[in-house]
Parts: sequence; structure tokens; C-alpha cells
Amino acid sequence: MRAPAEEVCAIALGMIDGIGPVTALRLIRAMGSARAVFEHNPRELLSTKLIHERSLRDFTDRQLLARAAYEAEQIERLGGHVSSIGSQDYPARLAACEDAPIALFSKGERIWDQNKVIAVVGTRKVTDYGRRACVRLLEQLQPYGVVVVSGLAYGVDICAHREAMRLGLPTIACLAHGLDRIYPSVHAREAQRMLDEGGAWVTDFPVDTRPNRENFPERNRLIAGLADATIVIESDRKGGSMITARLAASYHREVFALPGRIDDPLSAGCNALVRNLEAQILTHGAQIALELGWKRSESGGKQLNLLPDLVESQQKIYRILQAGRARHVDELQHATGAAYGELAKDLFEMELAGVIRHLPGKRYQLSG
Repeated sequence: MRAPAEEVCAIALGMIDGIGPVTALRLIRAMGSARAVFEHNPRELLSTKLIHERSLRDFTDRQLLARAAYEAEQIERLGGHVSSIGSQDYPARLAACEDAPIALFSKGERIWDQNKVIAVVGTRKVTDYGRRACVRLLEQLQPYGVVVVSGLAYGVDICAHREAMRLGLPTIACLAHGLDRIYPSVHAREAQRMLDEGGAWVTDFPVDTRPNRENFPERNRLIAGLADATIVIESDRKGGSMITARLAASYHREVFALPGRIDDPLSAGCNALVRNLEAQILTHGAQIALELGWKRSESGGKQLNLLPDLVESQQKIYRILQAGRARHVDELQHATGAAYGELAKDLFEMELAGVIRHLPGKRYQLSG
């Protein structure tokens, strides 16, 4: 039989019980396309050894393709778009993952194939420390013109989305439900603003899918798969952020973790990732740019003056170090006229904030 469009067939494959994304992708590769899977004699599918005979009935069920076509129409009515794996508008980074969804549903701009994409994840119970770190890291990455991916959840996720928009950076929300709703609903305003400012929503769940608990781990593979690197801001030893970090590592993407106090449960996950060599310790956004070989973008976001974040004595140190070369602590004391104890305190706080680096020989330079 002649099957409908590739996108509809991709949706239909995802609707068949017992066939997950890995098997579906192998079927597509064996047959040449999702459409070809439904155009082949069902008995030929058995020769691939990818499906059981009990599944053959699904491939000949005309109602399956009708339901898939209706799903595509619903997404279109919502102003969304269907991208089937292998198509030019499917995210290239995600397509490289073995468990990538066969059909991806999105709303907004398809910005996922821009050069620099980061995922920012963390606990829903973010502390002031985590929130400040999220803000600071995105400010430091802003000159590179990154796209920021997260999950629209409470805590670190919504902080990352809001800061991205404040900085003029496009942001993508990965959803654990269909395009017909936003969860949590209190973030609906931010979600709409994402679309208005050139961002996107992405999901592989059909319309009318509720944000059930079991959907979130599946959603996390989109967050990890869309990005070049995943940043974990704060996390307990268990939870969605740890799943996302380990998925990113399995996709051979870079993982960075913000270090925290050893007695803080909300830093236990990050500290464990670093201790187990599953993530690099992260203290400054420039580390990510250096690791990935990124150069600053001429058009990346709004330009910010970071000096107001420093007290007056620290601003003086910052301006001295802006000359470019590293300065010995004695030079800084002479140039600032500060007492040694006050200078040491400022240098320590600026280093902790990731503004400067302490080099051998009691020398300091800017981190950026």
C-alpha cells in the first residue's frame, strides 16, 4: 500500500506498543525511511529480526495511520511542527543519539542547529548560591551567543530560561507533555515569551499527553541530546539532573558541574559527578568555551556591564587586570592602595565568583 507522508509514518511508528525509539530507528535504517516501513510487505519486516510476529497486525492497521495523521493535524492547528528523523529540519545533535525520537514536535523557531548550544539543569529547590551561579555563568557565556536548553521546571530550569531571555539569548524548553499545555502552568508567561523572542518548545509526546512522572526521564534525553554540553548547577545524588548528566555523557557530550559544600545535600550530586570523573568542575563560563573551542560572537545577546556586581574595591582590581597581563599581589596592593588583609579578602571573593584566576607565584588575572 502507499503510505502517507514521512512525518505521519514517523508518528505512527512511535504509537506502536513494544517498539521504542531505538528499534524504530533501526527499522527506518533497514527499510530506508519511516514511510518505507509501512509500504513494505509486513512479512519482510520480520526478516529484519527487529519485530515480533505479534506486532505485524499494527503495521497493517489503517486506523494507526489515521490516528497519526490526526495527530499531525492537531499539532499544525496548535501552530506546531513535526520533524521526522532524517529530515533536514530535525536537530542534528539529537539525530546522533541512538535513542532519538523518530518524530519530534516543536513550536517556535527551529534554532537547535546553531553553533553553540548548552543545557542547564539542576534541582527544583535551587538555593541562592545556585541561582547566583546560574546567573553568573550565563552572563559569562553571553558573549558567545549560546542557545540555552532546559526543562521549564521550577528552580534551576526556570532560572536558566529567564536569564537567557534577560541576556537576549534564545532558549529552548523541552516538555514532558504535549504542545497543547504548559507545565507548570505558572511558567506559561515565560514559555510564551520564549516563542515571542525567537525560542522554541520541543517534545516527543503527542497532544493530550499529561505531564506524568514517568515522562520526565524521557524528556531529559531531549535536553541532553540537543546540547553540546550540559551544566549541572545543583543536584542531590538522585533526580532528573543526574539522569540528564549521565545521558549527556553517554552521548559523548561534555558535562560540567558546579561544586558545592560537602555537607550540602543539594550539592551532593554535583560533587559526586566531579569525584567520579563524570563531569568537569565548573567555576567560570569561559571554561566551557575553551573546552569546546568557541569564539566570542559579534552578535551574541545584549551587552552587559558586569562591574556593578562587584563592590567598589573589587571594581578597582578588575580594571587593573583588564590590561590583560597577570599581576603580582604586591603590584595590586600598590596600584589599589588597599591594606593587605582587605586586598586578600577581595581577591578571594573574586576568585570564588569566577571573576579572576589565581596563578602560581601569587599572580592574578581575569578569568574571561
